Amino acid sequence: MKKYLYLLVIIILFTGFGDGDAINNDRGNRLFRKGKYKEAVNMYDKIRNKKNQMISYYNKGNSLINSGSIDNGLEYLQKVAECSDSVMSSKAYYNMGNTFFNNKKLKEAAQLYINSLRKNPGNNDAKYNLEKTLRLLKKQEQEKKNSKDKNNKKEKKDKKDNQKGDKKDNKKKNEQSEKQNK
Repeated sequence: MKKYLYLLVIIILFTGFGDGDAINNDRGNRLFRKGKYKEAVNMYDKIRNKKNQMISYYNKGNSLINSGSIDNGLEYLQKVAECSDSVMSSKAYYNMGNTFFNNKKLKEAAQLYINSLRKNPGNNDAKYNLEKTLRLLKKQEQEKKNSKDKNNKKEKKDKKDNQKGDKKDNKKKNEQSEKQNK
């Protein structure tokens, strides 16, 4: 029994699961799932090991965004997006895209989903969200065009009506002028 306990301790120490960073990350993740985003940020701030730093930045960025500190959260996700780990980078671009999408900035969101797919072409969530975003952009453009066409038709009709009105006014003036001349 002691041998198994001793072996377990050695495995934990050598795999890094026993370090404070992993514990703080796990605690932060639990707080995040409970919706306690600011408390989760505090846990992620305690992570010091460089190998865990990108995970910490990723989690911290998402927590900040969910707590309402969107600009700060995007800064952390941008740091992760620039890292050499393509999977982490793809996830960061994807989450930044979601943030822009939720804030109705569809062009920016589409570009971020594209960046996510460049880093990880197998990111099916990014593919789905990009397709959805592009459909919404196309719909917006069509609505904008329809609105513009409708406004142009209305302007032409108003101009035509004004011209008819001017002709009627001129005709009345001419009739009045003729009456006065008689």
